[in-house]
Amino acid sequence: MEYKYFSFSEFDCPGMPGSGYKYMDREFIEMLDEARDIAGLKFKILSGYRNPHVNTHTWNASTASTHLIGRAAHIQCTSAKKRLRIIEALSMVGFKRFGLHKDYIHVDNDDLKPHMIWFIT
Repeated sequence: MEYKYFSFSEFDCPGMPGSGYKYMDREFIEMLDEARDIAGLKFKILSGYRNPHVNTHTWNASTASTHLIGRAAHIQCTSAKKRLRIIEALSMVGFKRFGLHKDYIHVDNDDLKPHMIWFIT
């Protein structure tokens, strides 16, 4: 499958070429692709799929991180104006979970977790 704005390699775990293709959820990427079209802004992916080691040691993230199942991404964003456009577009396509960091937006579609917005420090 091909996407308009993304390639699977953008979602690869560091040191694991091909892991984006192997582990990323296709519905997640389709939603992200549609949101990118709506926002009209480039979405630079900082993190997609993560193996347990990278998740824990590089990102200091939870062992229940949605990155581990290929249904989460960090989109680079440092502008408040762009952050609003990106979150609006993500919401329009059905995303309901957002983590806000000064340098990126975490988005995931883990249906086993509550809908929410939180701050990442």
